[in-house]
Amino acid sequence: MKLSMKLFKRIFSPVLALSVLAVAVPTSVFAAETNTVSQLNPSVAKVNTVSPKVETQGVKTAALQKAVLKLADMLESQAIKKLLDFVEDYGSIKVADTIRKYADDIADTLRTIASWKDLSIKIIQDQVSGVLYDLGVPLSTARQVGWVISKFVDWVLL
Repeated sequence: MKLSMKLFKRIFSPVLALSVLAVAVPTSVFAAETNTVSQLNPSVAKVNTVSPKVETQGVKTAALQKAVLKLADMLESQAIKKLLDFVEDYGSIKVADTIRKYADDIADTLRTIASWKDLSIKIIQDQVSGVLYDLGVPLSTARQVGWVISKFVDWVLL
């Protein structure tokens, strides 16, 4: 009995001391400074009054547009078989089957976004995923297909 009481006192005393210390210390010691807005320099926060204008990225956008159109042609002509075999072997059969089933819809989407002035790999992925999701493909599969299509454009066609 005495041994357990000694053990209890040994453990309880430091825990009690730490909890009292934690309560006694003001919380402002741990809190970050909240008055950061008034310290900002007003000249830094000026808004640019020039009207926003989206400009093409030049050579990269033109190359992306050509690559997207080439992929759309490949999807419509079933010349994408090697890519789909690769996706089946090293990726997902479900993704390859989805690309086969919705090849025409993906090609239409790619043709539409190829005319956009501001085109990027991320836009390709998002638009393909969105169209497939709208057609009833589960979101996870639609995202995987969008990723595969965008990486194919990025790694193979560019």
